[in-house]
Amino acid sequence: MKKYGIPPDVIATIQNLYDEGQSTVKWSGTIEEWFKVMTAVRHECILSPVLFALVTDWTMRKALFGTDVGLQWTHGSKLSDLDYADDIDLLDSSRDRMQSMTEAVENEGRKVGLIRNQKKCKVMVSNAWEDSEEIGGSTVDIVEDFCYLGSYMSNNGNCGMDCQTRIGKANDVFGRVNDIWKNKVRLYEFLVMSTLLYYAELWPLSAVQKKKLEATHHKFQRRLLGISWKDKVRKEEVRQRTNLKEMNLIIKERRLRCLGHVLRMEDDRIPKPARYWRMDLHIKRKPGRSRKKLD
Repeated sequence: MKKYGIPPDVIATIQNLYDEGQSTVKWSGTIEEWFKVMTAVRHECILSPVLFALVTDWTMRKALFGTDVGLQWTHGSKLSDLDYADDIDLLDSSRDRMQSMTEAVENEGRKVGLIRNQKKCKVMVSNAWEDSEEIGGSTVDIVEDFCYLGSYMSNNGNCGMDCQTRIGKANDVFGRVNDIWKNKVRLYEFLVMSTLLYYAELWPLSAVQKKKLEATHHKFQRRLLGISWKDKVRKEEVRQRTNLKEMNLIIKERRLRCLGHVLRMEDDRIPKPARYWRMDLHIKRKPGRSRKKLD
């Protein structure tokens, strides 16, 4: 904490909260014997995530300082990692550099008590490594897609799995609160729409995926109004009763709102220069015809 410029008196106060902490139980006006707190110190304290983020940032700085790793980023810089709490995403186009980055982060993490979760550690390769077609002898699973911060990432940029997952989650939310709707459109927007369109601002949607989302949106509106397909009510009339827009327009509005947030960010924030980033075209492609296309 001294390296981050935190005053010594603040550091001493935090140490007193964690070192040699003792607790007791008060029952019926009687204070029981004091005992030392060995685990779950300051559990659920708002200071704990701040200290954890500080330790994570310190670990990443120590592990990657002075190394020439990461993807070529904007303005001649490199982007080597994306960190959120205990979820760390290492970025590189080389298998060897990725392995050295992983080992360095793991070694520095052990020094401060952080251990890598082997089961959750995955490798996703977009197209192919620039220096090797395979990862020989690796104990880490190579996947085509995985869930990161609640959203599914794919090695070919397709959002099909994420889109289908959000539709399923939205169905689950709608079903659990079905008894309290009573035509509560605002509840639908807050609970179901937020679940359905999580991360939708960055989805590269295809025509088929747009139709699936629109069909799901229309199905929910009919169930809110108690309208069956036998009633032969047109989609336009359903939207007029609920005062909700088409799914395509809703996603466009969310994208514009997200873009506005990005444009108002400071220039050193990662999302802002990411608008101009282009993938390195020198990465080797796998032999043969590509069976997947970017949407």
